[in-house]
Amino acid sequence: MSHRQTQTLDPITLPLTGRQLIEASAGTGKTFNITRLYLRAILEYKLTVEQILVMTFSKAATEEIRGRVAQTLREALSYWQHRLKGAEASTGDDPVYAQLYANFPTEQARARIKSNLLLIDDAAIFTIHGFCQQMLSTYAYDTGNALNTSLNNNTRDTLLACTADWLRTQSAQTDNLRLLEQNKWHTPLRFLAKFEKAIRSPLHIKTLDLTQLADDKAIAFYDEGNALLPRREQLKGYIEEHYQTLHEGLTHHKDAKTQAQREDEWQYLIAWLNEAALSRPEKTISNLLNGNRYRGNESLKVAVKPIKAFSDEVKKVIADIEKSASKREELVAAFELATQGIKWIASRFKQVKDEQGWVEFDDLVAHLADTVEKNSSLADTLKHRFPLALVDEFQDTDRAQYALLAAIYPKANVQVTSEHTALLMIGDPKQAIYGFRGGDIFTYLAAAQEADACWVMDTNWRSTPQMVQAYNGLFCSVPFDFDMTYHEVNYANEAKANKTPMQDPDVSDALQLIWCDTEEENPSKEALRLQQSVWLATEIGRLLDDVRLGENPLQTRDIAVLVRTGADAKLVKDTLDTAGIASVYMSNQQSIYLTRQAQDCLRLLIGINTFQDPARLKAALVSPLLGLNSETLNRLFIEDDDQTWHRVISLVESLKAVWLRDGILAMLQRLIDKHLQLPKVQTERVLSNYQHLAELLQAQSSLMHLFEPQALIDWFSEQMESPPMNDESAVERLESDRDAIQIITQHKSKGLEYPVVFVPFANDYRDATRSGNSKSIVCQYYDPDISQLVLQVGDSHQALNKIKREAEAEAARLLYVAVTRAAHRCYLLCSDFSGAEQSTLGKAFAVDSKAWPEALRRFQCEHNYVALRHFKPLPAITRRKRASDQVQAPMCPPSAFNYQADNWRLLSYSALSHGQWTWRRARADEQSRVIAEDIEGDDEVIQARFRFPKGAAPGNVLHDIFEQHDFVSDVFSEQAKAAILSLCQVPSVEDVLIWLNQILDAPFTLNDQTLRLREIPRQKTLREAEFYFPLQNLDVSDLISWLQRFSLRQPEPAQVQTQLSGMMHGFIDLIFEHEGRYYVADYKSTFLGTRLEDYLSAALRQDMQQHQYDLQAAIYALALHRYLMRSLPNYDASTHFGGVVYFYLRGMHPDNQAGEGVIHLPVDCVLLQQLDAIFDAEVMS
Repeated sequence: MSHRQTQTLDPITLPLTGRQLIEASAGTGKTFNITRLYLRAILEYKLTVEQILVMTFSKAATEEIRGRVAQTLREALSYWQHRLKGAEASTGDDPVYAQLYANFPTEQARARIKSNLLLIDDAAIFTIHGFCQQMLSTYAYDTGNALNTSLNNNTRDTLLACTADWLRTQSAQTDNLRLLEQNKWHTPLRFLAKFEKAIRSPLHIKTLDLTQLADDKAIAFYDEGNALLPRREQLKGYIEEHYQTLHEGLTHHKDAKTQAQREDEWQYLIAWLNEAALSRPEKTISNLLNGNRYRGNESLKVAVKPIKAFSDEVKKVIADIEKSASKREELVAAFELATQGIKWIASRFKQVKDEQGWVEFDDLVAHLADTVEKNSSLADTLKHRFPLALVDEFQDTDRAQYALLAAIYPKANVQVTSEHTALLMIGDPKQAIYGFRGGDIFTYLAAAQEADACWVMDTNWRSTPQMVQAYNGLFCSVPFDFDMTYHEVNYANEAKANKTPMQDPDVSDALQLIWCDTEEENPSKEALRLQQSVWLATEIGRLLDDVRLGENPLQTRDIAVLVRTGADAKLVKDTLDTAGIASVYMSNQQSIYLTRQAQDCLRLLIGINTFQDPARLKAALVSPLLGLNSETLNRLFIEDDDQTWHRVISLVESLKAVWLRDGILAMLQRLIDKHLQLPKVQTERVLSNYQHLAELLQAQSSLMHLFEPQALIDWFSEQMESPPMNDESAVERLESDRDAIQIITQHKSKGLEYPVVFVPFANDYRDATRSGNSKSIVCQYYDPDISQLVLQVGDSHQALNKIKREAEAEAARLLYVAVTRAAHRCYLLCSDFSGAEQSTLGKAFAVDSKAWPEALRRFQCEHNYVALRHFKPLPAITRRKRASDQVQAPMCPPSAFNYQADNWRLLSYSALSHGQWTWRRARADEQSRVIAEDIEGDDEVIQARFRFPKGAAPGNVLHDIFEQHDFVSDVFSEQAKAAILSLCQVPSVEDVLIWLNQILDAPFTLNDQTLRLREIPRQKTLREAEFYFPLQNLDVSDLISWLQRFSLRQPEPAQVQTQLSGMMHGFIDLIFEHEGRYYVADYKSTFLGTRLEDYLSAALRQDMQQHQYDLQAAIYALALHRYLMRSLPNYDASTHFGGVVYFYLRGMHPDNQAGEGVIHLPVDCVLLQQLDAIFDAEVMS
């Protein structure tokens, strides 16, 4: 910090009153001093562990501090006991213990330490969110917090639903819908992809406006003018040099009036070139440079060419600026609409959370802060309950958190004299690196200005003196910005690292600057990064072989590689794997849903659930989870071997049965245990991911009761398309904790220390204003006008510049964190990356774009304990032979695949009709069928029914609409309209709705009575009825022979399995009652042709024969028969059972005269009885 007078911290004399800011540079013993201040508060102010509030920002940190406090109290207790007995203290020369004992040398002090040690489990040590949650619960009445409030951070689905609600409100507004579609924000997932951060953020939201655009346009003119300034000055010199030729050639004319006019044009040109700002060359200049003036004069033509080229370039630059400005003006309306959506969705989201009694972590802080600021009595209650608060990692505090603390703990000059309350804010602004998750360096800077005093901890007790001096030299040159300057820290000869000196026969300096030289003229960034990774792996190998730490060889756990991103980590890890060096990525925050194993698992689940579909089944069969070896796959895909196919389908059927009987976890665990084929590399990673996915799928299945496979598959697919934010359960797990090189992000490394640290890609510049190849459209930056962070929807020049400045300052702080993790040595690897001069190191070394080697050499010469090493591209890595190579994770052998099918399985009509004996032939038949696509007739509604999309998804839409719709009504819901609109290539929604009403009005005949669906009230229907009933040794051939009584044709029984056991399962689209009879109905959206005549009875019977719907009808009829036997008093099948009806929706029409689109199958009572006997079991549901 600058502009504040600071004092060196002494934990004995620091005033425990008011607001005290303690700046603790890296390695200076922050936790040591926190525990000593804690002990002092117990002894001097007689506070208990329940009255001393300690807050930090992670659960791990709270447990560490709790452990260190307990250790301090135990040491102090031992110290007091020994000193009171007159013996030498066993805790050595701790100057704080000695001073405190000198101040409190009593038995009462010892007893106080002991009693507080016994209460350590009740110590008020919290994360900031944990503290808020506890206080909101304890003081529920004062805070207005509902007693039934629950913490829920898995609210993504709710947020998606709120987003869908808002988008639905926009669907009727044509202009708004057009704006959303143009910007690809028209679906909930796409809208959240751009604006979820803004929706969830408590920050003030601004929107790009026309005033900002006008400013941007002026800035663009100014910047481009400056860029062209050297060219313009050069051109002016050229004109002066060729003045006579140019002036005379362009202005001379025999007509005096014309010559005067041309002279004016010449003067206009000269004036234009001398203007301060860039402007468009007017027509006057164009006239002057017109080619007609020097036609035939080649020397003049050549002389004018540079002027004309410059004029044309200026015109193009200005045209580009204006074109860009025009496009951005069109975006203003879209940004305003997005802002409206953000606010509407955020409000609705809050409403839903309030209704459900949900709060998220950040809600806790905001709610308590708001309450305490408004309720002074609650602030006093908390202040008296916790007279002393120590806030660790204070540089990560945000505006709401500081507002809460400031409301509880006033400054010293406004405290009542008798009060002894204090807020100790402990942190290091140079380590404020969590802006991406809410950390606010500007809040810290404001708090520093409001503090009663500022104290510093300026001696490093972690690193060697050489390391400290080396990084002092580095960071004195680093631009930390925002009123922060680096003050050198002192080194200590008693530092922890000095107890285990590093012995390296080849290298001695603490800070190693590594310059990656290249023989290529213009190497790619990827090539440079790979070269660095190769050199890094080679050097790590040398260290492990040659270097000692104290008395022991340097171990892999002593080395850390600190990276910026997951992509950096992957490159380094892959290179280390190639080199045979064990490593582990400690900061993996990738969603498990983005992994290759998730893709494999999804394909497998789809294939198992819909194994009748050849393409989906084949996609599933190549999954490593099934473990089929290449020989088996060859027999399936190349030889088309029936016996192998039979075994495969038996396996898949058995797996689905396990899924439905025992759950998804049981099925996947069976695959992992018995079939999974693991790769030779990353074995642990792959196994961990599959296990993790299985647990997540089982948890979701239980939580949402997603026992129907397709529902779970749909959920899984949604997670993969849009992985949930802030869901720790979905983050890839650490695959191994064995001894290995630690690869960790620089953000995650804060608070850690390692003997040796590598920082690859140290001078790689990252432009924070860009997301991939596009600029950010949601901009977060600090607005000094209102002294707070804001979110702006839509990018402006000013906003992007602020973002860039803040990001570059944070990058400097991130480098500080990375380098100061090193106790003995730090390697900074640099290359000639594009834009590297804008990086933190580029600015620290004052590097010009191509002067890196010289700048690095200059820095090395000016500072001690710094080495500069150049390296050329290395040959391919030689894999190291280490003892650890002999220990590998177990490898599951590839399945030889001689699987024997289980007897028990879950069956359906589809499984029976499209089993292994028919599915390939049936699919081929369907593919070979040709239907004329020419739509006959001009009636748009007639065309709509035939142009309505074909396939499973459109068919499901129709099924869902009829499942929800009241047949009596001719008005369809907004959800129905939205579902139709969601389909690709759908005809006019209005025409489709007319067609749906025509379906409801289509007449059909049942038992000599004419009926329309419109005439069936909802209370006489049962929609999408699900059924199960058990099978016990079902004789398939017996079933088929009985089906001949009403079958349209007999299936081919020769290859059918003769015995089946398990569970029959299905869904019936519609059950309805009419005139005392009960009917099963099924909707078919099958496309049979482009005329109503194509849906006559003969065509329907042919289609039913092809798809064996007689079998479906028998199963559904039996399900209804059994249901009625149990639920209808005095049930008599001959009286009450009406039969099975198939509605071919494309053929149903109000003018139906010949039975188009509907076929009724009466079911013989004898057949029902025989079917019941064949299946021979009680109905289950």
